[in-house]
Formats: sequence, C-alpha cells, structure tokens
Amino acid sequence: MRGSKKKYLIDPDETFLDSSNLPSFDDQQFEGRLERPIARSSIYLLGTIFFIIALAFTIKAADLQLAKGEEFAKRSQNNTLRRLPLFAERGVIYDRNKVGLAWNNPARQYASSTGFSNLLGYISYPTAKDIAVGKDGAEKIFDNQLKGVVGTKIEEVDVLG
Repeated sequence: MRGSKKKYLIDPDETFLDSSNLPSFDDQQFEGRLERPIARSSIYLLGTIFFIIALAFTIKAADLQLAKGEEFAKRSQNNTLRRLPLFAERGVIYDRNKVGLAWNNPARQYASSTGFSNLLGYISYPTAKDIAVGKDGAEKIFDNQLKGVVGTKIEEVDVLG
C-alpha cells in the first residue's frame, strides 16, 4: 500500500442491504429492511415492571429474614432434630453364688428352674414415658436398683426423615 490513499476491502455503499444492491431482493423475506429501534416508552414500561417485581421480592425477603427470621430459625432447629427415648436395661438378678436368675435378652428372661417364678416376680412392658416396672416379687422389691434412667437419643434428620 503505497501513498496516502488506502484501499478498503469493502466500500461504504456495500454495508447496507437494500433493493438497489441485492440482485435477488425478496420482499416476503424482509430482506434489506432496516429494523426500527424499540420505543423508549416500551423500555421504560419494562424497566418499571422489573423494578416493581424486584422491589416486591426484596420486601418479602426482608420480611422473612428480619421480621420473622428468629421464629423460623427456632422452627427449623426443631424440625432437624428427632428425639427418641432410650430405655435403660434392667439390672441382672443373681443368686448368692453369682448365678443369673433374671437377665436381659431381647426381652427380659428368667432362669428356667421351677419354683423361682413366684419369688422373682415379673415386669410390665415399657411405655412411651416410663421404663419397665417390677410388678411382683424381687422385681418389685428391688425395682429402684434394677431400673435405669430413661435417656434421649437426638438424631439430626433431613426433610425425608
């Protein structure tokens, strides 16, 4: 490129497409038409609508977070923790030779020797608020020493449990 004149690859009149520079101009395909810009009133209307929606979301978020946040935090803590009772096992009853007469198996189990059933007694099934209670015999007399303390197991759970 010599001299002060520069040769452009595209002439300025080739940048706009219209019927004069497009040999197969088709009116049905909207070829060569210039698009109109969106009116300012439409842009202002859309901007106003978006602003109102954003303002509504901001107000609701502030209400949930600032005004009711503490209440929802307490409720969510209670929802994530499940409290389950832990029943204590009853103690073992031994004879004077340290042989077990009553012990804990999946259920309470007693020695199979005859004659001990009236002496040892029996227990009731545990309820939701109370552990097994001795009803008769040694189970009743030594109930305070044999029964344990009901505990609580706290599990953290998700929405599905």
